[in-house]
Amino acid sequence: MLTINNATKVVKLPYRPIGFKPQEGKEVTGADIIDWLKKESRGTIQCLPHFAVWAGIGTIASAILGFIGIKQDSKLCKWIGGILGLVGIAASGFGVYLARAISQIPEKEKKAKEEQEEKLKNVYQGLSGNVEISEENTKTRIQILNDESLKSGVREEALGYLLSSKHKDERPFNAVINFINDVKQNLSLRQAAMQSLSGSNELQREKKEEILLERLKDINEKQDTRRTALNLLRDIGDKDTITSLEKVKQSGAITDLDAEIETIIEYINDRISGKFEKQKSQLEKFESAKTDEEKLSQSINYIKDKTLLPECRKKVIIDIMFIISRQEQPDVIQCLIDSVIDKTDNYDVRAAAIIILKEASKGNQDEKLLQFLRTCVSDKSEHSYLRCKAIEALSKFEKQKATRFLLACLNDISDNEAILSTVVNELGKSGDESIIERLEAFKKSVFSQDKASLSHDTSKAIDKIKERVSKAGGDSKN
Repeated sequence: MLTINNATKVVKLPYRPIGFKPQEGKEVTGADIIDWLKKESRGTIQCLPHFAVWAGIGTIASAILGFIGIKQDSKLCKWIGGILGLVGIAASGFGVYLARAISQIPEKEKKAKEEQEEKLKNVYQGLSGNVEISEENTKTRIQILNDESLKSGVREEALGYLLSSKHKDERPFNAVINFINDVKQNLSLRQAAMQSLSGSNELQREKKEEILLERLKDINEKQDTRRTALNLLRDIGDKDTITSLEKVKQSGAITDLDAEIETIIEYINDRISGKFEKQKSQLEKFESAKTDEEKLSQSINYIKDKTLLPECRKKVIIDIMFIISRQEQPDVIQCLIDSVIDKTDNYDVRAAAIIILKEASKGNQDEKLLQFLRTCVSDKSEHSYLRCKAIEALSKFEKQKATRFLLACLNDISDNEAILSTVVNELGKSGDESIIERLEAFKKSVFSQDKASLSHDTSKAIDKIKERVSKAGGDSKN
């Protein structure tokens, strides 16, 4: 049976229409078949399935055999002719039924869309202002959290409700844990759930660590989710966590994160030994600088000093953001560019440097930096957060040239969802109507792979472009 996938995956056809060939590895939508019928301008008989063709052959064969049977008084010919005639009639009826089924696809898809909109409307109405902790509300929020057909916003609200400190039992927390452990669920929502759970005061540190270690060790888990778990362990870990991480590293199960595990172990050691607090005190001279020039001059040494913890260096970078935006300082700009390009440096420090360069618009003249940003976006070995910041910077620095580059990024649908989401968001900010068709095709592709959140982000990007184009058209008329 050929399944026609739409918003609720309800439309099905018993057989493929003649001449229609779906792309290899691509699920078929009702719109695909309708577009094909319009494009080919085929007659009704050509739109019928293969059964209709065999119906015609069967009917003709039955007539010939029936005629021979009557002429020669052959019972065998009469029987065969009669059977073929019945088969022909049945197949013809089936073909007509299928043609009618095809013609009803638009109506069914419209009905499915209306049902989905009504479902969303009811969900939002049910949530509006209703935050009372109750059995019914908890049950509803758990259903919403696990419903992939709903938008991310309403599911995030459900997540926040379930992690409320006012619950008297562990059922809401267990629902969130089950959601985190379900690798088929939305990636960004699961990461948000992990972050919220790790920050919850209701769970013991040991329980949090157990959940995060489980995600880290799962070889079926996406790398970015395992990396998120690892970074969260960094902030709550103790000596026992270090022992667990060393065991994970020695097992060889997730060798792709070995270097980062080593960094996290060092960080936890530094934190529990009090080194971080000691280093923060070293920033006093920088923080007490009386002039912008003095602060900028000192910042270079702090940014370059890799013996300092990443958090300290990142703090220095963020502190000089507004100074950099007000005045030129080539030495500091070059220091930030060098940090971004240095792949051995901490990804968080490099990402902070990109943010400063982007916001201050000081990196668009450096071809070496621009080339690195393009490479970084395509390099899956780089941290996804760093890649996202590189995408945002390129979009601002190169504008139309960046649009072509970002469109090419959509060709790899297997890439991290956070990366693809950032790409479509940036295209929505700067793209024109010429890229809408490409975004529509991308939206259809990701929806067919059950990436509802990414499909929703793409829809928002398309709407932004249409709104901007419409506004520009109205302004030109005025």
